[in-house]
Amino acid sequence: MWSLDARSAGSGRSVSATCVSFAVTCERGYVTRHREGYDRRRVVVRPTDAALDGTERFLGFAGAEIAAAVRETPDAELRAIRAFLGRMTQAASAANVRLRDAPASARTEA
Repeated sequence: MWSLDARSAGSGRSVSATCVSFAVTCERGYVTRHREGYDRRRVVVRPTDAALDGTERFLGFAGAEIAAAVRETPDAELRAIRAFLGRMTQAASAANVRLRDAPASARTEA
């Protein structure tokens, strides 16, 4: 569960800008919001059928275009990309281990 403040802070947007974007998303019919359970302060957001259909259609087009781009990319270029992404994955994994093992006070220094 995330709070509006935490999500807004992570995106670099203000809480009010996030609220406006969310309201527009609801008004355009992409999501619905419901209050459920005993805590009426919590809002559950669900995508609408129209939004899911649009997403499926977009991903179908995007997938075909991405597959075509991969097929057209020379093998040497794909090998270079794979090596680069492998190094980035290793670096991220090492950083995660270091972060997990570091004392909390060291995490904020840097």
